[in-house]
Amino acid sequence: MTIHHAKKLAEQNGWIAPIERMENYHWALDRDFWQALGKGMGWEGDDMYLNIPMDAYAAYWHRFTDHIAAGDSIENYFEKL
Repeated sequence: MTIHHAKKLAEQNGWIAPIERMENYHWALDRDFWQALGKGMGWEGDDMYLNIPMDAYAAYWHRFTDHIAAGDSIENYFEKL
């Protein structure tokens, strides 16, 4: 999946992208983005992240931040979805 596709899917599932947050990847830190993307991807129910139960979308969001912290690219993360 491309970043463009992920943002479109989130928009189709209720995310309203604020203009001021679209630059510099600020949208990737938006909880509403991850909830809407999760809805579009079918990430329902609970998931585990570091042995902590949480909503599935939140687990993907945490994995994303770890991916970035490890020095990987945003594009690479979304390509793997």
